Amino acid sequence: MKNLNIIFLFSVIFTQQFLFAQESLNINFLSNLAYNQELSDVWGYSTDEGEYALVGVFDGISVVDVTNSLSPIELAFFSGPESTWRDLKSWGDYLYCINETDGGLQIVNLAEVIAGTTNPTYIENISLGFTTAHNIFVDENAVLYVFGSSFGSGGCMMFDLTSDPENPSFLGVFDDYYFHDGMVRGDTLWGGAVYEGVFSVVDVSDKQNPTIIGTQSTPNAFTHNCWISDDGDYLFTTDEVSTAFVASYDVSDLDNISELDRIQAWSADTDVIPHNTHVDGDFVVTSYYTDGVSVVDVSRPSNMIEVGYYDTSESFSGDGFNGAWGTYPWLPSGNILVTDIETGLYVLESKYSNASYVEGFVSNEITGAAISNAEIQIIGSNHTTLTDLSGFYESGMAESGTYEIIFSAPGYSDVYEFISISSGEVLSFNIALIPFESYSTQFSILSVANLTGISNASVHIFNDDFDYELISDFQGNVDVSLVAGDYSISIGAWGYVTECSSVTISGIGGDLIYELEIGYS
Repeated sequence: MKNLNIIFLFSVIFTQQFLFAQESLNINFLSNLAYNQELSDVWGYSTDEGEYALVGVFDGISVVDVTNSLSPIELAFFSGPESTWRDLKSWGDYLYCINETDGGLQIVNLAEVIAGTTNPTYIENISLGFTTAHNIFVDENAVLYVFGSSFGSGGCMMFDLTSDPENPSFLGVFDDYYFHDGMVRGDTLWGGAVYEGVFSVVDVSDKQNPTIIGTQSTPNAFTHNCWISDDGDYLFTTDEVSTAFVASYDVSDLDNISELDRIQAWSADTDVIPHNTHVDGDFVVTSYYTDGVSVVDVSRPSNMIEVGYYDTSESFSGDGFNGAWGTYPWLPSGNILVTDIETGLYVLESKYSNASYVEGFVSNEITGAAISNAEIQIIGSNHTTLTDLSGFYESGMAESGTYEIIFSAPGYSDVYEFISISSGEVLSFNIALIPFESYSTQFSILSVANLTGISNASVHIFNDDFDYELISDFQGNVDVSLVAGDYSISIGAWGYVTECSSVTISGIGGDLIYELEIGYS
């Protein structure tokens, strides 16, 4: 019988992995618990004896034992107002939950649930001045923060949990504008002001007089959530709209906040919506709707590299509010909890490590001048990097190895090189590009009436690589050096009919004459 049991267990595990063989990188499927209702957010809870998932379900709260990661077991379910949005956090032995339908705050005694108490404490319809809210957070000082509530503008209400965890006491409120989500470290609140399109930094040392001490716009101006790095120097945000990014910021000086980098998840679909991102050491773990869960190495915040992903939402792709709603990456085991709206709770094994990096400068081989906006592409990556004004670039890959890298810039010959990069290390790799030969060309802009030069004519010469906006001199001439190729040209002047045509520059250059008809439009 022992051999049969081993064969049976292997068959179950193999079948599970086969059934859930979705797109993935450095994250392994362990188990999935399906529900007959849609899910929203997830949080985690652990004791010396086990690990637990706290799951927001459309019609209530589910507490799941995930200690055996291959076989999650629901320990208890607490009915609540039906709501698409339900958020949960834990402090001590208690679970706190809100929703956007009704009922204020709900509290569950987790210690009693885990002990198997027949009727564990479940306190419903707690009236704290709000009936609905979008998100909550509990900081290290046991202060409960309620975001996006029905109170006032929906900013952030603050409550103390230390004196009586089953009866939070009001401390104060930030109500300058609506906060969709937020988190707190020390006396600093980082809030996603979704309708303002910014994250706000709020001093909450005085709970009765919170004060904004910094703000910063985010790439898509719909700031959903934000999370601070462990050292407090960097912040990471999401905008909950199609084509948005996970973005990183240097917040070490609140008077000079600067965006460092932005990244999208693994799929070729650029219209996927990011949802919630959380910092776990060197990584941010993001629930990325139809792309599932995405893990990005942010140990170098100006060069974010995706190092892991798992698609929990195989039936959906691209734009849309389907798929992974929430993640929790802080279980002692290192396993990641993910709630997928349609397909249930996932327990996933993290197998990723730090990214492998390459950086350097791109310059003109003839002059030594820096080349800005040069394009760097590592074969096998769907992420393209551009050099800054100094010619500097940063790039990398999820895994160590030897890769082909392409450097290209308008007016220069492409360069193909092979690089070997290693996990957690930075390869310094400078490159010089050879410019194409260019040819001096003069464009003479004349009036067809008397063949005299037209001064101050606008001359636009362009193709996919180059774009010149030029003005003719008093004799009607424009001098420019052009790389060989085909160009479109548009010439206009007040009192003349605009000329639109094309021109081919070969190895000769010379003088090109354009005669404009008199006319008005």
